[in-house]
Amino acid sequence: MDYNVLDDLRELDILIKKRLFLIGKRNCADKSPSPLQVKIFRYLYLNKDKEVSQADLVNELRVSKVAISEAISKMVNNGNIKVVPSMTDHRKNILSYTDQGIKIMNQMVLATNLLNKELIRNIDLNELNTFISVMQQLKKNIKEDDYV
Repeated sequence: MDYNVLDDLRELDILIKKRLFLIGKRNCADKSPSPLQVKIFRYLYLNKDKEVSQADLVNELRVSKVAISEAISKMVNNGNIKVVPSMTDHRKNILSYTDQGIKIMNQMVLATNLLNKELIRNIDLNELNTFISVMQQLKKNIKEDDYV
């Protein structure tokens, strides 16, 4: 049997993004972050113990400098993040959350946790472990050839 894994993964990705968007709309009555802003929030969250600069975001998120700059500008104007001088390199500016940004990030973490629970609902633990193993192997297969 010939499987088209890409179509299934693409469809799942679209469904997950739609669901997260709906959860975000429900929980964030004010301005919901754009998909790129969500990636920036997530990157800052995962690297909260490090100094993160605009250049770091360009390199790690693989998005143009212009797109990152525009997203950061909007996030600063919305009061979600602030740009402050680096403590280690005074030529560099780093990004950090404002109190409002922390509130939004906490809502995003809750939404992600909620969606994760929805995704694994009614799935046997053995099936879930098999799925995780297959996903890890798919990622390994892609990384081996280093197309990116």
